[in-house]
Amino acid sequence: MCALFDEAGEIISYMDFTIWPNWSAAEFGGAMRSDRQSRGQGRSGMAESMDWVFGRLGVNLLCFTAALDKHRSIHMIDASGMRRAGEVTSTSPDGSTRQSLVWEITADEWKQGRND
Repeated sequence: MCALFDEAGEIISYMDFTIWPNWSAAEFGGAMRSDRQSRGQGRSGMAESMDWVFGRLGVNLLCFTAALDKHRSIHMIDASGMRRAGEVTSTSPDGSTRQSLVWEITADEWKQGRND
C-alpha cells in the first residue's frame, strides 16, 4: 500500500496492489479524500500506476472493480481505456453482498492506447 500526504501530514489518497505472479495479473484500488476529488489527480495517478505495473513489474493483465454506486470511480476507470468485462457479486464477512463492475486491460492494449 502507498499513501499521499498533504502539507499538514493528512492522508490525501491511498492505493493498494494485489499481484498474482503465476497469472501475470494484478489489481489495484484506492481512494482519494473527497475535497481532492474531481481535479484529475486520480486519473493521472492511475495512469502512472498502470505504467509502473506494466513497465516495471511486467504484468500482462490488470483488472479493476468498482461498486455500482461509485460513479466517480466508474467514470475514471472508463476514461482510462480499460474495457468492461462484466459484473461480480462480492460478499462481505457479515454476509452482505454488493454488485461491482469489472474492467480489464492487457499490457499491449495499454501500450497501444498510450501511443495513440
